[in-house]
Amino acid sequence: TSPVALGNFDIAGLPDGSYTIHMHAHDLAGNQNEATTTFTIDRTVPKVSNISIVPRINNNIGGIVTVEFDLEDATGIDLTKTRVLFADGPNTSNAARESAKFTPVLVSGNTYKVEINTRDFVKDNWTGAYSLTFNLWDTLGNQGSSKPAAFRPILIDNSGPIYVSSNINTGDFLGKSDSKVFTVDFDDHT
Repeated sequence: TSPVALGNFDIAGLPDGSYTIHMHAHDLAGNQNEATTTFTIDRTVPKVSNISIVPRINNNIGGIVTVEFDLEDATGIDLTKTRVLFADGPNTSNAARESAKFTPVLVSGNTYKVEINTRDFVKDNWTGAYSLTFNLWDTLGNQGSSKPAAFRPILIDNSGPIYVSSNINTGDFLGKSDSKVFTVDFDDHT
């Protein structure tokens, strides 16, 4: 005989999670059969956590940095689409609006990393405030963007210290009775 459809089961109202359906069938002749099917509902964007940027001093970064983070998702991360970038920058001739988009590399477990050369989007001797941004995708196509508050803004500082002042000026003459202590001040973002 042909299979008989007993109806539809609407999963639209079920929350995300794993489910198991057990089925038991018997016919008029007393024959029986059982079947089980398990499935997962995932409508949630991957979550990012445990973010670190090295080196990072006083919430400032520069040069080549490593961003390491954890990604979690019930069905898996789609690394062909997931990207990390610095966004919301000043958009000037010396500091771009955003960096290139970097593909994470799996370190182990659910820990990933990207290495970013900040000089590719903030020139030497310049600074710019940016937001660390994650464009996240899972294997089912759930997507979203995350800009963690702890990394908004983060100063990208590719400038060196700047000479500000000294207590001895060019052209000053000092005698043996002068007791000035030579002091030089530099301003720096870190």
